[in-house]
Amino acid sequence: MIMPDVPGQPGLSSDERNPCEHGLDWYGAWLDAVTEFAADRRGPLVLMGHSFGGAIALSTSRPRSPA
Repeated sequence: MIMPDVPGQPGLSSDERNPCEHGLDWYGAWLDAVTEFAADRRGPLVLMGHSFGGAIALSTSRPRSPA
């Protein structure tokens, strides 16, 4: 299981978050890089996210399979 820390989340990877600095496109590209790294090592992936994490998961360019 891989649980990446979203960049810029207060109290985690950064002390403050500027929501205007990075849009969902930026976070989607970041998650694309994370999933590419993970898929090369683990095989098929399942992405899950809650609230902002869900929005980030939906903003990736990774192919989606019907549920």
